[in-house]
Amino acid sequence: MAKHEFGIFDTEPVPGKRYDEYSPEKYDCIAIHDNYIEPLLEELNVLETYTHTLSCPGKGLVYYGITLIPPSSLPEFKRIIDSTCCG
Repeated sequence: MAKHEFGIFDTEPVPGKRYDEYSPEKYDCIAIHDNYIEPLLEELNVLETYTHTLSCPGKGLVYYGITLIPPSSLPEFKRIIDSTCCG
């Protein structure tokens, strides 16, 4: 089954650096099965995010690849998750 893994950087992502290498152990990622994320995709599409590097801004989660969620989007990300699991 497909899953999404989430990790939190200790520092801000570095402009110009690519985050193509997937390193869940480096960022202490947690895995969430797709059946929990898929119903949230439309709502998550409002989040300001980046794909692999800060020079590729976008919206929502990248389904195939690495999504960088900036600190400014974390409160909304948490609100969406909380409203689904706890609301």
